[in-house]
Amino acid sequence: MLTALVLAVLAAAMYFWFSITSPGVSESKGLTNGPPPAGGIPIQATVPLASINQFVDRQLQQKETPLQGVQLGFDQKLLRVDSKLTFFGRVMDIRIWMKPEVQPNGDVRLVAEESKIGDWSIPLKTLFGVLEGMPWPQWVHIQPEQHLLDVKLSEKSGGGPVYRVKNIDTSGGKIQMEILLD
Repeated sequence: MLTALVLAVLAAAMYFWFSITSPGVSESKGLTNGPPPAGGIPIQATVPLASINQFVDRQLQQKETPLQGVQLGFDQKLLRVDSKLTFFGRVMDIRIWMKPEVQPNGDVRLVAEESKIGDWSIPLKTLFGVLEGMPWPQWVHIQPEQHLLDVKLSEKSGGGPVYRVKNIDTSGGKIQMEILLD
């Protein structure tokens, strides 16, 4: 349940962060005043994990949730999610490590590699059994047998900008996005 909420918040954070900020248009050669390219006008934005952490913290403060202190970071080329979970009146430290893989179409696949409560490992099969039963947006897909979570921004509907992840810099702690405006 913790991982599901954290990953859903991460996906939502990426989406909403770009909805509430105004990134600058990247300079590119051949930019003209003609019609926008097919798919929309591309805008490049690089978001540090510190900004995503601030956004996630604000979102969690506005919701009634057993999660506290969620922090995203990179640890040996893996996305690490640290948080505290209140469960039956007890506060537990939870950590999850996932390998982020940017897909050619800008979607992100997160491959779970390890999870712990305190110093105790949680079997990924158990974790994904919980994740599979959680309500997810239609564009987030859980593949429990492979321990995968696919954030398919390409399937997000509802109009507005189209978001694509271009690069995840695990050493610099930044996520490069392309936003297509109509």
